[in-house]
Amino acid sequence: MKRIILMLMMATGVMTSLAITPIDSLELRRLQQMADSVVDEARRLYLYEYLAWHSADELTKHKVDVKKIGMGGVTVDDNGIMHYIYVDKKGELLLDYVLDPQSMFSITTTKKRALDNSEMQAMVLRTQAIKTVVETCGDSILNYSSADGTLNFDVIPMDNGRLRMYIIQGTTHTDVQPFGNDYVIDLDGKLQVTSFRRLHNFYIEIPIGNDSNSISHRHAPDSEMITATDIVSFMLYGHDLFGLGSTYVTFKPHADGEGYVVVFDTNSFKAVVMTQGMVEKFVNEDRKDK
Repeated sequence: MKRIILMLMMATGVMTSLAITPIDSLELRRLQQMADSVVDEARRLYLYEYLAWHSADELTKHKVDVKKIGMGGVTVDDNGIMHYIYVDKKGELLLDYVLDPQSMFSITTTKKRALDNSEMQAMVLRTQAIKTVVETCGDSILNYSSADGTLNFDVIPMDNGRLRMYIIQGTTHTDVQPFGNDYVIDLDGKLQVTSFRRLHNFYIEIPIGNDSNSISHRHAPDSEMITATDIVSFMLYGHDLFGLGSTYVTFKPHADGEGYVVVFDTNSFKAVVMTQGMVEKFVNEDRKDK
């Protein structure tokens, strides 16, 4: 299977040799453009989740008393240099985890100081956005007890004062890859909810074995292809914790139509879309070579 996945990731260069019909070709191009957009979205979301995960580790490393944390933590973008800050109940800085996304070099400081205006604004916006979403959409948001984890909230600034919130199910279980129970909510400049989407109607945990290099799951017909939250969850668990190299999702854009597979590769941080017929062709050719 590892060899087949590698072959799938080369698919962009060989599609023209597989006698794809014009209709399939147009649909593949459309789906590939969607996949490229999802990957761009995931790249930013992963940065926010990466900051939250690693800054939490820094709290333990620097022996910060978590009981002193007041308004929680928040990500701040300082002209491309990313900060994740924790604030005490008096509004003073407890910890500042600083990351350069280009080099992934990070430093941490625990020197107490007052927040500047941009930090305070980010903290207030995040707090108010979460409060609004919980009050407005709380009945539609689940927290799967089977995960024994918490919901992670990422609030990302968009253009024109808009915010986009992602909610991702976390788990405390070991040696598993979680997928599902994730949401994306848009808020306007007045912090009013303008859209609410549940990305998966399920929550699953896939066991990760010692010889695993890839992991997959299936989306229901008429549902989305791979999502930004799929990619980010896989990067955080499958890749960062277990060193897996790829994940793939099978899906049908239309219930009575062609099936597709989208493969995400961690090394290139790219995704490739193929028809299930193309995948079967690769599998059959791989068997003939053995």
